[in-house]
Amino acid sequence: MDHQKLSHTFKIAGLILIGLEVAFLLFMGIGEMASGDFSGISHVIPALILGGLAVWGLRSPRGGGVALAVIGLLIAVYFYAQFGSLLRRLTAILLTGAPILLGGLLLLASARLAARPRRV
Repeated sequence: MDHQKLSHTFKIAGLILIGLEVAFLLFMGIGEMASGDFSGISHVIPALILGGLAVWGLRSPRGGGVALAVIGLLIAVYFYAQFGSLLRRLTAILLTGAPILLGGLLLLASARLAARPRRV
């Protein structure tokens, strides 16, 4: 497979993961606010930030990928350090930090493949 096609595939896959995370956060936030609990805004704000980083990743996969990977890793470490059962902590990591981290890594892989020289 050509490096450019593989790079484009990785970029789309990374952006889909981030988009799913944004959709999850918006679903949670809007659902909470629709039921009268205005603390749901605490889900909408991160969704907007992730959406902005996804747009940055679309335009600059290396910069957006680094930012998303670092944020995903920080979220995963934060939830791992929390009190509670290991299952509860891993569930929080898989729902929040892991998709962001994986999306960022896919964008970084896309940028690396796009920068490779073509072989004839």
